[in-house]
Amino acid sequence: MVESAIPAGSEERRDEELLTKQELASKLKKTPRCIELWMRQRYLPYIKVGRSVYFRWKDVLVSLDRFRVN
Repeated sequence: MVESAIPAGSEERRDEELLTKQELASKLKKTPRCIELWMRQRYLPYIKVGRSVYFRWKDVLVSLDRFRVN
């Protein structure tokens, strides 16, 4: 039996991981300015703690899925 190189549950942890604005921009191949615009237009859900802004990857994917064109 071949064991997976990815530990069980690591996919779920990745989805729950909090990303900074810069990390999210890099992951989506967009600029941080674009992310700020999408935040202001309420396209992206975010968590704000003081001056820090974080994004949950799973929530971002669900939110962007609203714009899918079939």
